[in-house]
Amino acid sequence: MVAQSRAPLVSLNLARNRLQQAGAEELLKAMEHGHESRLQTLELHGNVDLGDSFFSRVVMASRRNCRSIVPFDPLQSALEMCKAGCYSVDLTGVHWGAHGMEQLAAAMSNRRVRLSTLILNNVRLTDRDMQCLCDVLNHGFGIEQLDVSWNRLTAVGAESMSSALQAPGCPLVHLDLGYNSIGDDGARSFAFALESPPQRLTVPRGSPVHVDAVDVTDAHVANAERRVLRVLRLAGNGVGVAGAECLACALRHDLSALCELHLCSNRVGVAGAMSFANVLANPRRSLCTLDLAVNRLGDKGCQALAEGLIRGLGGLAPPPAPLTLNLRSNSIGDEGVSALATALSRGAPLLGLDLSYNRITGAGTSALANALEHCRSSSSPDRTITTLRLEGNPTGVEAQAMIASSVRAST
Repeated sequence: MVAQSRAPLVSLNLARNRLQQAGAEELLKAMEHGHESRLQTLELHGNVDLGDSFFSRVVMASRRNCRSIVPFDPLQSALEMCKAGCYSVDLTGVHWGAHGMEQLAAAMSNRRVRLSTLILNNVRLTDRDMQCLCDVLNHGFGIEQLDVSWNRLTAVGAESMSSALQAPGCPLVHLDLGYNSIGDDGARSFAFALESPPQRLTVPRGSPVHVDAVDVTDAHVANAERRVLRVLRLAGNGVGVAGAECLACALRHDLSALCELHLCSNRVGVAGAMSFANVLANPRRSLCTLDLAVNRLGDKGCQALAEGLIRGLGGLAPPPAPLTLNLRSNSIGDEGVSALATALSRGAPLLGLDLSYNRITGAGTSALANALEHCRSSSSPDRTITTLRLEGNPTGVEAQAMIASSVRAST
């Protein structure tokens, strides 16, 4: 069927079936003879293990276009995928042996590797494993998006990653360390990396040199100048006031290019919110998404953030970048929401606001509705709020409908 199909097949999911040797061979023949194949995603997990040689042939047959293959033996298959130049490897939930990370790091060091996304969610990753991975990143090759959430990383692993981020040519743009145990010390390490000026490779144009056993060419010089961390996720890491203050201090520097910071389910508190208020007060900030959900901010923390948004309006043109702010589950009441409403009515550039599961009543929602009405009549279209979440609050049906109508009218 695959061989006879005239329509270009871009995704094929055969997971959790009864694929046997005969059927697998037919599939492989179709892939090997399909010169115009556009297959980009292939899932084969949950079938019988057909052996490493079969998977190697699958990888080679699909190497032109296929960006993701979910195979049988995840670790061994990931190694083959790296060798074949695939773009994405997902090893979520795979518990490898003592040398699994070393094997993966060695495969990633291959010069032909084009891997851009690596997902190591819940693989029992340790600080030692992180050091192996960072050794690869230190050479300026490899991944742009890295997910190492739900592992066993501490401040030691965070320090290794921080050093890798400061290395010349580090390609990492999106980093997720959510639900580890890096604490305030780990947050401090990342703050140091964010506020440090990006290092650049200084090599003569057109003349490759040898750096740490890796040939460096013009392309790597360009990468060193272009790639900067944009998204940092540190949810559920036990980051307290001290860590929040360090991160906020780093984000106040103009050298930081971070666009998204996610600190959900930490212990930032009111003092930490006050520190981030100073970030929002900087009209030249690069930050456009701040996630402080489940951080015990209360009304005082919310008021501090609102005051920071207002202070950010006092600078010279251009105005601050639009901000998406997540304040879910922070015990915020009408006083805190009224402060945000005041900021909105004065032109604070809030593009998205999540206030779900707080303590907001009808009075708070009325203040928000009035602010949205004021924004609709006075703000430019690109600076009006487009997303507002209030579910889980004791606001009442009428207030919810009023807010929904105001948001629709402003978009």
